Amino acid sequence: MGLFPSTKEEARSPSRISQYRIAGLPDGTGQYWGYKRIQGELKKLEIILSKSTVANILRRNNLPPSPERKGLTWREFLARHAKAFLCTDLFTKEVWTFGGLKTAYVLFIVHLESRQVLWMRATYSPNSRWLMQQIRHVLWECDEKQIEVKFFLHDNDSCFSDRFDAMLSGCGIMPLRTPYQAPNANAHAERFVKSIKREYLDHLMVIGLTRLQACGLHPEF
Repeated sequence: MGLFPSTKEEARSPSRISQYRIAGLPDGTGQYWGYKRIQGELKKLEIILSKSTVANILRRNNLPPSPERKGLTWREFLARHAKAFLCTDLFTKEVWTFGGLKTAYVLFIVHLESRQVLWMRATYSPNSRWLMQQIRHVLWECDEKQIEVKFFLHDNDSCFSDRFDAMLSGCGIMPLRTPYQAPNANAHAERFVKSIKREYLDHLMVIGLTRLQACGLHPEF
């Protein structure tokens, strides 16, 4: 049984009101709706309740008015949308070339639900134009794997420019920037960097970008 009645008869039964549980919808989103929104959604189901009745039911279940309710935490938001969420970041690795040691910058993109590294490419000079090209490739990869991307999380690196975010928006994807000095906001990407460095790259002498890219293409972490 949900927070509100499922039939007209149940709605008219005062004895049932005290038994309603906190679950406005199957996924719980009704907990964050206001009285009028809940009243309107019930009306679509041909269940007519007054605003005061809705308010009373919420109060009985210790739910305050909508503006006073706690919204989704960041962890809850990620968990709810993990299927449509991509996370990205850059890390560095010293590689050997014919000219000696050079610092390579590695871009990787992780699908949050499956924890799969969908894309990993390295360059010696990352910029916004290069990143945009990589994103085009990874979106094609997502189409092939039937991953419907709605959110794309990245930090505030200058490579992730306004043009980069505009390109994502044009593809129907919402770009999300992590707060400054808050690495835990992109914890899955941070964990991947630590894991691949500690368990793998720190023990290897890598020669060239191609070998570096191949080192990081693990199916999951």
